[in-house]
Amino acid sequence: MSNTNITLLTSLIIILIGYFLKKYQVIKETEGKVLSKVVLYVTFPALIFDTVSDLEIRYALVFLPFIPLAFCLLLFSICYVLFRNQPATIKGVLFMAATGFNIGLFAYPIIEAIWGKEGLQYIAMYDLGNAFAVLGLSYSLGSAFSPQRTGSKRIDGVYILKKLVRSVPLVSYVVALLFNIMGLSFPFLINNVIGAVARANMAMVLLLLGIYLNFRLDKTFIKQLYSILFVKFGLALLIGITLFYILPFDKLYRTIVLIALILPVGLTVIPFSDEFGYNTRFAGAIANISILISFVLMWGLIMVFNLA
Repeated sequence: MSNTNITLLTSLIIILIGYFLKKYQVIKETEGKVLSKVVLYVTFPALIFDTVSDLEIRYALVFLPFIPLAFCLLLFSICYVLFRNQPATIKGVLFMAATGFNIGLFAYPIIEAIWGKEGLQYIAMYDLGNAFAVLGLSYSLGSAFSPQRTGSKRIDGVYILKKLVRSVPLVSYVVALLFNIMGLSFPFLINNVIGAVARANMAMVLLLLGIYLNFRLDKTFIKQLYSILFVKFGLALLIGITLFYILPFDKLYRTIVLIALILPVGLTVIPFSDEFGYNTRFAGAIANISILISFVLMWGLIMVFNLA
């Protein structure tokens, strides 16, 4: 068995451990929120600093943040045409699901295990654009189409800006890039602490994915659920494979772009749906099923295109 298959199987087993810990109530899903905060506020920012602060800035990297933004805008445009007449309680969920990827709580540990530090550096730059798509575009769409919204109520741009500024991962990206550009570094001891905390991210994220997995589906909206996933992953495969062959960059760069485009729906669709009065069970179903689809597609693409 190849190292890649072993890595993916290992990741799957850790996810399943998290799932069965929740299933048999060793850990409750509500307790998973504590672990989620540890990841978002501690291990993930540490991994960002460890990855981005010594990144070799090249002109090719500048394009990466714009790829998720462009893809999300295109996907939203298609979804708006397809789903504009859907019920108010799910229409915004469909639009938010089209605008963002689950990178920090899905992709990082797998990419780190398969492609190492260089792969992490590429996905980190991609995730910089994704952060703006999720916290800016997705949140704005959720607000704009909310069933709680009155006709005269405007989108609160100041509030959205505050969400961006208060996003610990996004701030970590910006600060790490500034450190990189200015040639700054932390003292040796702090660097060691950051590195140690960053290494804990992989296992914690995979366990968290398992804890959040939920296979209960609301059959009322099963057609819409499969429709959005078919459109999202179909377009992602079409654009991802096209870019893999036409981008004038090295194979790992093109590989990360291809893999990044088939990543799951961002988990923020769930809290955003709750905030704006959408059907949160529908949002959770989209997020969970997209994780399974993404994992299978990732594995298949790696094997078919010999990406590892």
